[in-house]
Amino acid sequence: LEWVYISDSVTDVCMRAFEDCKSLEYIRLPQKIKRIKEGTFRGCSRLKQIEIPERVEFIGDWAFTDTAIESIFIPLNVKKIYKTPFGGCRSLEEIIVDARNESYVSVDGVLYTKDMKTLVCYPMAKEDEIYTVPKGVENLQHGCFRGNEHLKILRFPDTLKKIRDYEFSARKTRLLVRVGWRTRLPENECKNVRFIVL
Repeated sequence: LEWVYISDSVTDVCMRAFEDCKSLEYIRLPQKIKRIKEGTFRGCSRLKQIEIPERVEFIGDWAFTDTAIESIFIPLNVKKIYKTPFGGCRSLEEIIVDARNESYVSVDGVLYTKDMKTLVCYPMAKEDEIYTVPKGVENLQHGCFRGNEHLKILRFPDTLKKIRDYEFSARKTRLLVRVGWRTRLPENECKNVRFIVL
């Protein structure tokens, strides 16, 4: 199963419908669906591109985890993106958001909530070695930096509330993280990560 076309008469695609379909390379989703549910394409390791229908409002946990997607476009009506939908997407270079979307925004390929208070996802294949998170960001969505090994220096604003252990867990390359003194640091040691508090 390499190519799938789903008729527009279909209004719902089940949770984990294509999970671990290793041969799937392309799928055309029905235009009437409003949800891409939990784990729908998880483990589709050859899936390189997908077009999210305009009516989709919710993208579930691990929806595209471990796929080969390189770029993804978040359309106008998406209201909620749950945790780590792009986890393990080692080829993902950028996330683009429709400028009219009222819930999310993309800044240089990085996904944020529209109010710029939460960093939702930093693409795993984004090749910048230095990245500065904009001032005003208060929260990091679950695992938003996990898996990106290109970063060497990461600067957080003093508005950030806390950094959880799993943001940098299992990191293979060294990373220098600059944070403000108000930011709560991980309780456990993060391998290959050094924190500098200013």
